[in-house]
Amino acid sequence: MISKHDYLSKLMTQQDAVAEASRCLGCDDAPCRTGCPAANDIVKFVRQIAQRNFRGAIKTVREANVLAGTCALICPVGELCEFRCGDKLERPIDIGALQRFVAEYERTHGMSLLPAKQSAGKSIGIIGSGPAGLSASFELARLGYNVEIHEAEQLPGGILTYGIPSYRLDPEIVNDEIEYIKAMGVKIITSSAIDDLKSFAGNYDAVFLGVGAYRSLPLNIKGEKFDGIFQASAYLKDIKVAQLSDKPPMINLGKEVIVIGGGNTAIDAALSARFSGSAVNIFYRRRRVDMPAFRTEIASAENNGVKFNFNYSPIEFLRADKRVEAVFCRNKTGKIDRSGRPVPVQIEGSQESFRVDNILIATGQGPTFREIDLIKTDKRGLVIVDDATGATSMPGVYAGGDAVNGGATAVQAVADGKKAAHGIDKYLSNSESNNCISGEPL
Repeated sequence: MISKHDYLSKLMTQQDAVAEASRCLGCDDAPCRTGCPAANDIVKFVRQIAQRNFRGAIKTVREANVLAGTCALICPVGELCEFRCGDKLERPIDIGALQRFVAEYERTHGMSLLPAKQSAGKSIGIIGSGPAGLSASFELARLGYNVEIHEAEQLPGGILTYGIPSYRLDPEIVNDEIEYIKAMGVKIITSSAIDDLKSFAGNYDAVFLGVGAYRSLPLNIKGEKFDGIFQASAYLKDIKVAQLSDKPPMINLGKEVIVIGGGNTAIDAALSARFSGSAVNIFYRRRRVDMPAFRTEIASAENNGVKFNFNYSPIEFLRADKRVEAVFCRNKTGKIDRSGRPVPVQIEGSQESFRVDNILIATGQGPTFREIDLIKTDKRGLVIVDDATGATSMPGVYAGGDAVNGGATAVQAVADGKKAAHGIDKYLSNSESNNCISGEPL
């Protein structure tokens, strides 16, 4: 069994980092870069490490991704950049470890700010301080805008602070990178929930929505509101709040736990429960190959004793002797749906029941922002944006991250925030030019 401390213990020495970086072929087409949503210039920063230019290397990374240290720990490199690197090398370059090395090098040797343009006198309001909001704020600050982030929670960071377990992401790294963004001139206002988007937008020249997707979607089955049934996201938040406040968690799962779902939230909840001492079974309605969770995280959960049960759909919850009973139906594979996976079809008469102390549900989440109705959304309630700029249907309002994609990776949220920042810059530049006739302001 892997200790929860092992996830954060592997840090390269300078000698190891230089040796690893020196294996890079320096490909002209750089397949590793095409695998990075943030378009990190991987060949360049790896070459700089090989030349022992560690300061230059971290500057290269932060030009593309301000959350360099954070993403080095939680990014699924084996399915993105390192996966592409494996096309040309028998063993891919350990890109994630190299990025973490230079991020830690900067943290211990002093963080240097990237250059920024002079203030243009325009202000941007950002709702949400998760990875999308932080990325957008940093890029906008570099472009010369005055930026204010409004965060409903007591601490900034969104899912980085409240959703990702500490065994995967050191809270100090998140805090240091948030301080780096604040040092660029970004103002973060916490405990500031926005409930009137029109009035909020009236205070700024443009707005970015980085509100995330933390609202749990109901299963719509009998008994799901019983005591002993929790949303996995609420459980993960409870753990983080307890750690940050140095208090015991409010949710005690007991000896036996069921987690329902197949995404990364389900895996995080299952591993967190295992590390707290519970025996954990994950039930997923499709096949193993259909799970949206990262392959490495699935393997890690198995290595730590989490049991997987595939092709099971919950149909009812019951209370039984102070415990919870979950009734499942077995599934067979049906026709392929829009996701490219077969639809699970319930097998008549295949019900099975399991009694446990508590159940965690991780079957999908939607945007939490109550004012989302003011802009166009899809059937899932996700914000519809212009692919090139992040613009929503409301003029001057842009969006990115989980509220748009339903829950991807932190590095994708970073890329969304950066794209929207440049979309905002173009929008405001065009607005300024459109308000002039023959060079004279109206």
